[in-house]
Amino acid sequence: MHEVAATKYPKPNRLSDPYLDFSDELKKSILQKDGRNLNACELTALFAGSVPAGTYDESAHYLPDVTRYLAEHYWESVPAGDEEYEELFKKFLMWTVFFHSELVKDGTWDGLNLYLSDLFALATGRFELRGGVPAGLDHVGYFFRYSGHKSFMQTDDPPGTCKDFPFGITDAYMERRFASPSTYADHAWLILLVNGSRGLTGLYGVADVRDSAFLEKRWNDTAWRAATVTAVIAETEAHPELTDYWSACLDNGMFF
Repeated sequence: MHEVAATKYPKPNRLSDPYLDFSDELKKSILQKDGRNLNACELTALFAGSVPAGTYDESAHYLPDVTRYLAEHYWESVPAGDEEYEELFKKFLMWTVFFHSELVKDGTWDGLNLYLSDLFALATGRFELRGGVPAGLDHVGYFFRYSGHKSFMQTDDPPGTCKDFPFGITDAYMERRFASPSTYADHAWLILLVNGSRGLTGLYGVADVRDSAFLEKRWNDTAWRAATVTAVIAETEAHPELTDYWSACLDNGMFF
């Protein structure tokens, strides 16, 4: 996992709270702790989208801490439906977009972008269903499906922004993650992504993926499609409870 390097900004002596949204008690608690010991709620305050508890300089000091937290707690928090973790993840992505120009100017963006690519790989490392089958939105590994908000797995941004911002899956992320698909999880996620790129999502969990050369290449790759069918059939033979889910998904137009 790529680690985000420490920034040039020292630990702040105060949090300016530019929008007056946070209590003195919370700000005091943040400042008294080592960054490694901050909890999800405290980190959310520091990276609260466009209205953080600190100025850019004050919050940026804690970038190594928030990125470490998101990576270390992913698999304990996502399957458990941890709302505090979900809120942190959502607000942090919003913060990176709001302060994108500052991150680029600082020379921090390239490393952060690599980190987000690794986080995408972490999130798609497993593909499991939660709850009833075929409950197509219940993928363990899905980067949260927010009502009314963009998520990591969506690319319905205005044209041109996906190549720069972490809202949405960039081709670079997908090429790095799925260069050589071999596991069931690899093929399962690619089915959803390719379906999304062709407007065939139905109930299966990935919003439309705009203008992806990578996914178009996958769609036209007959060898990959054959390998994917083989991988899915093998998984459903081992776990018959998945049959309804995959039958509906594949019949949606992906392969047949």
